[in-house]
Amino acid sequence: MRASKFMVIAVCLTLFGTLLLAKSSPAGSVDTKRISTAALNVLQKQFLMGDVLTIIRASHDRASSQAYLRSRQERFKFLATQQQPPMTVDGYTVLDPSSSIIGYSLFYHGSSGPLVIVDASINPLQRAAVSAISDLIAKALDSVSTPDGSRLYFLGIYDLDATQIIKIMVRKPDTAMGHDYVVRYAVSSR
Repeated sequence: MRASKFMVIAVCLTLFGTLLLAKSSPAGSVDTKRISTAALNVLQKQFLMGDVLTIIRASHDRASSQAYLRSRQERFKFLATQQQPPMTVDGYTVLDPSSSIIGYSLFYHGSSGPLVIVDASINPLQRAAVSAISDLIAKALDSVSTPDGSRLYFLGIYDLDATQIIKIMVRKPDTAMGHDYVVRYAVSSR
């Protein structure tokens, strides 16, 4: 029960931090800049950004997202759902232990609403992944502290298609066992 309450608090504080970053810069400044080609290449090659983009494209709502991930059970395993109105969070683990991404948290608006955020958790046991994420943080365009003690580093905006953009960030919370890195993809309509 405590872990569940902790997850609820962490989800709320994380979403608050994302909103802070979105509001922290004046209109037309850093938070509207496109992601650099170098950062995009690292995300695509090292952190399986293609998987995330495919999940986002297959996720018009929570039901379509669940159907897509169920059809990929050889790669993804469902872990749990956390309801915290107005958000619902589904957690999936990546079954390949050598993957640079060990799991995904998918945030939906409501229990059947659209996908809002995909968090890709970095494998802390992979030195190359930890080094690459540290390099991305060093090249961030902006950052903001969140109430839970973590920091969000803004990498830039990515155009998904004519109707959606993705704000890409790295979330770096401090934990008792060291840093726990997450690449955050926040989906917005144009």
